Amino acid sequence: KAGEEMEVDWCGSTLPYYDVQKEKELEAYIFVAALPASSYPFVYACDNMQKANWIDAHIKAYEYYGGVPKITIPDNTKTAVQKTDLFDPVLNKTYYEMARHYHTTIISARPYKPKDKATVENTVRNVSQRILAALRNRQFFSIDDINEALQEELSKLVERPFKKIPGNRRTAFEEIDKPYLQPLPEKRYEYAEWKEAKVQFNYHVEYDKYFYSVSYTHTNKMASVRATRKTIEVYIDGERVASHLRSYEKYKRYVTLPEHMPDNHRIVSGWSSERFLEWAESIGPYTKQ
Repeated sequence: KAGEEMEVDWCGSTLPYYDVQKEKELEAYIFVAALPASSYPFVYACDNMQKANWIDAHIKAYEYYGGVPKITIPDNTKTAVQKTDLFDPVLNKTYYEMARHYHTTIISARPYKPKDKATVENTVRNVSQRILAALRNRQFFSIDDINEALQEELSKLVERPFKKIPGNRRTAFEEIDKPYLQPLPEKRYEYAEWKEAKVQFNYHVEYDKYFYSVSYTHTNKMASVRATRKTIEVYIDGERVASHLRSYEKYKRYVTLPEHMPDNHRIVSGWSSERFLEWAESIGPYTKQ
């Protein structure tokens, strides 16, 4: 059905590029998406196939199409599915959150059933033969260079006329899929990592070797930590119990809010060398010395 599905996959072929800073040749991995109703393709190069790039490539695809399909169909890669199951696979939490933000449903293809996403499999073949093959003799020095070249070749592919019917992939997309896509949300999804952690005896949870406070009443409970580039949020039993600005200070590993402390800790929380020196100086320079 028009505007209903988007199938996604990684292309088996890669493109090499020379990183001047690292002084070595690296591989660019090619993300491919396709809308089955019109067979309208999208390609995007990434420096690895990890979760952050997987999510970013989806966002780029939705923005390229100018809308969001009702269903997104990946295969069972670890960046999409944590636990495979024929009827109820467990999705990666970040991937699920991104899908919820864009109001699309993730339905992963069944293991060893490529026909579940036959359109993108065919698109991967077209991308390999008509786009990557055309670029195989070019020298690239960055992922941005590759993406620029990919967009040029992609434009040629979607403008190429069909052999047996009038029009091309672009006109088919404009007529078939585009009118039925859901609108993009007002704000772009902000990438977030999730981690399960136990609230320690000192009422802090650890993320990336930094420690963030929650109310002391939650000591020894299991929590879910949601981390973006700027914020840290802590959830317990589905409820957000703490929010902090993310710390990057090398010598300040603990981020603690006074309201999270028990009374006896709060009383002495202000005790520090600076406080005692300031107190002594109020009496006199010799006392401070």
